[in-house]
Amino acid sequence: MFAYLDVGIYGHPIYAGHTPGVKIGFYNPPDATVVASGIGSVEDFVAECMPGLRGVPAVDVAAASGVDTCFYDLVADDDFILGPVPGAPGVFTGVGWRGTGYKFAPWVGRVLAQLAVQRGTVYDISRFAPARFAGPAVPAGQGH
Repeated sequence: MFAYLDVGIYGHPIYAGHTPGVKIGFYNPPDATVVASGIGSVEDFVAECMPGLRGVPAVDVAAASGVDTCFYDLVADDDFILGPVPGAPGVFTGVGWRGTGYKFAPWVGRVLAQLAVQRGTVYDISRFAPARFAGPAVPAGQGH
């Protein structure tokens, strides 16, 4: 895995038998400071940072079928949602990892286990509270 978030590029390396190549794409998280650079495309990035891949055939994953695409949760404020679900006593959630959640899996698992078993955690998770999105109730059948 690699990420040059200062220019908005990330990638996944070849994994024999599972991915046919290196996946490189753009991603600009709201909290990343993007610097001015000559990198305006994946080809520019490869030429400057991965010269060993110059000239290798490229596939546009948006236009190709059967190519490794990825989906992930995005949260309006770009922070996790972690904690008790409002209005559902004893129910806890952990979502919204913007594609980087795998790095937090051990900690999130510990927090969710503490919440479920101890009904509390040793960590300050207030900034991740699901209740921060609580708004007016939406009548059944009239979701957003």
